[in-house]
Amino acid sequence: MTGRGFATGVEDAAVLAQMLADRRANEPVSAALARYEVARLPFVRALVTHSRRISADYLRYAQAQR
Repeated sequence: MTGRGFATGVEDAAVLAQMLADRRANEPVSAALARYEVARLPFVRALVTHSRRISADYLRYAQAQR
């Protein structure tokens, strides 16, 4: 409910591409994926929390308008 779906998807793709490109020789893909998760998880958690707050506020506002 934040309107950030497309932008977040593009950011995720860019970060993932960079993590894979920076992979050292013979390094497993799983190591790059783990770095990707560490890099993106704090932002995604904050976005989910923000979205939940917006949704709750919207529901309260909508109920008050009835």
